[in-house]
Order: sequence, then C-alpha cells, then structure tokens
Amino acid sequence: MDCDNVVVKSIKENIEIWKKKIIPKLILTKRNQTSILFDTVAIYLGFSEELLNIEELKIEVTDRGLTQISERGTLIRCATSWKDIQSFKELLVNRLTS
Repeated sequence: MDCDNVVVKSIKENIEIWKKKIIPKLILTKRNQTSILFDTVAIYLGFSEELLNIEELKIEVTDRGLTQISERGTLIRCATSWKDIQSFKELLVNRLTS
C-alpha cells in the first residue's frame, strides 16, 4: 500500500471509490476489506495455468444471468481452485510494484 507506482496508485484510488459506494451497503467481516480482483486471475490465465487447478466442466448461463455447472451446458476449461495462492499473491504484488 505504500508503493508510489502509478498503476498501484490507480488501484488504490479505485478501491477508495469502491469503499465509498459499496461498503455502506455491505456488512464486511474484515476491517479494510476491499473488492476481490478477479480480473487479475483472468489476466494470469492468459499466460500461465501453473498455480491453478483446471477442470473441464459443462457450464451454462441461466436466464437470470447465473453461471452454473449443468448437463445442458457447454464444455469449458475452468480454473476451479488454487494450487498455490500465496505464489499468485507474490507474483501480483511484484508485477504491480516493480
């Protein structure tokens, strides 16, 4: 959080905007909790799958917009769990701060 990198500053600014708009509507369990950066996992999967477990699952999007496993779905390669989340966190912090 003390990094002066321009990208990190932008992320911190976005977190502050998120906190003002979303947090009053939520009950958070951890102090200083922020949104989950799901996009960073998608970007990671663009160049590596090493830190994630990948499965082929039949996935469908319902009429209500929910993504779920379904026999009627399309077979898709999905990241379903972490092999090493700590290494991902370290990689992400190093990429953002260097």
